[in-house]
Amino acid sequence: MITEELFFIYDSEAMQTEYDTIEESLLFHQPKFVAQEEEFVLLVGQLVGIVVFSNDLAGNIPSILRLEKMKFSVKKINSYLIFLGCSRCDMSDHVLKIQLQNFIEIFNFYHRSFDHVKNACGDDSNNFRKELAKICQCYLPHAKNYNSSWNSIFSPIPSVELNKVSYVILMKVNEILESCQRRQNVLCGALFSEERLVSTQISHEILFNLTLIKPGQKNLPAERFNPGFECPYGVNFYKVFVTKKQYESLVHSANTSPYKRNTEEQLQVTSRKRITKLPLAFSNKNTSSESLQSLNSRESLLSEHSFDSNSLNDSMESIQSTHETEEQQTSQNAPTEDIWKDGMREIHIYVQGHSSTLLVLFMEQKKKYSEKKIKSLWGMLLPQLGDLEAQVKSLVSNESEKDGVDLERINYVQYDKLKHTVKSNMGEPVKVRDYNTIDGVRCIHHQFQQSSSLRSITLR
Repeated sequence: MITEELFFIYDSEAMQTEYDTIEESLLFHQPKFVAQEEEFVLLVGQLVGIVVFSNDLAGNIPSILRLEKMKFSVKKINSYLIFLGCSRCDMSDHVLKIQLQNFIEIFNFYHRSFDHVKNACGDDSNNFRKELAKICQCYLPHAKNYNSSWNSIFSPIPSVELNKVSYVILMKVNEILESCQRRQNVLCGALFSEERLVSTQISHEILFNLTLIKPGQKNLPAERFNPGFECPYGVNFYKVFVTKKQYESLVHSANTSPYKRNTEEQLQVTSRKRITKLPLAFSNKNTSSESLQSLNSRESLLSEHSFDSNSLNDSMESIQSTHETEEQQTSQNAPTEDIWKDGMREIHIYVQGHSSTLLVLFMEQKKKYSEKKIKSLWGMLLPQLGDLEAQVKSLVSNESEKDGVDLERINYVQYDKLKHTVKSNMGEPVKVRDYNTIDGVRCIHHQFQQSSSLRSITLR
């Protein structure tokens, strides 16, 4: 068996009798040709045996298994064992574990859990295997950062570099995202163009999963959501699943937005009860001494006051009925089942693509969205995304021309922790003579990851 990388998913509950084979427990394996080799079957049996024995004996499993020619990172999720192996001598244990963790996080983000996918397939083992094959073939290269040496260390998010002149683009993008936050059910969002991040209101942890989505993409194995009507051109809804910490960060981004707060304050002021008391001037004199004109004026004041109170009551009743209707609609659209399953919560993302530009908005989970509001959002964004795409494309082309001229004679790597970007004049694939540099960068970065005050690392 000659292979540099090996990945497989094993179901430990599939073997119930002595007649069951290892092949029946393998849900997915890559590369495909190794399944025909007896050596691979023996290797799977040895690895699974070590993990099961360690779990029964010590109550946990090893994170790294070292063999003579390969090493494996291992994760156990319920009855599923996930192995990612590599024979490259320059691959560190830390990077191998991160790659496997990336795959699991992407899988959970789009599918919640393995059991959730299995239940969606109707407990049909063949359909379950086919669905896992689509998922793994799409997510695994992304989780391994497409075997890029620098990306496997830093996991950066490709972003557009903005200079002093092009900050107008950033202001425009922020205005687009903030205008979307004013819409009902929208929490926060991010905008990509030319496969690069332009601006975001989302944490890096979630952004890494979103970089899988491309404009006009049809092969993403994530589950689509039907909003109850036909979506406008270029718009898709997807179901995603976030942890409690991730959900709190999304809600925090929405609550800290000044535009979101201003909108809510305006609604509160509109529905606030304002009752104006009209003063009635009483005279110390007897009523008999009052003139007929003052009595008439007082009666007119009373009648006007009575009219205003009636109209105010009518308006308050209409406001109350409106709120009751909105509450009924909200309760009908709200999910009735338990929103937290497997420690994750379902949420929806609105994806609108325009050629090479992509807008992603996180929205509260609803059974059905308003067709009028979604089409209004689409119509508002359509011309703005088109104008923005032309500006970013011009900026990226100028940036690539500058990058083509490199006068540096000393190899360097620069990582911006705040923006999650990496710069280097060492191309891919990395040469053998640069392996020591990679090991040094990996070791130093792993140590500095624990420092929250660090913003950039430059090694020369």
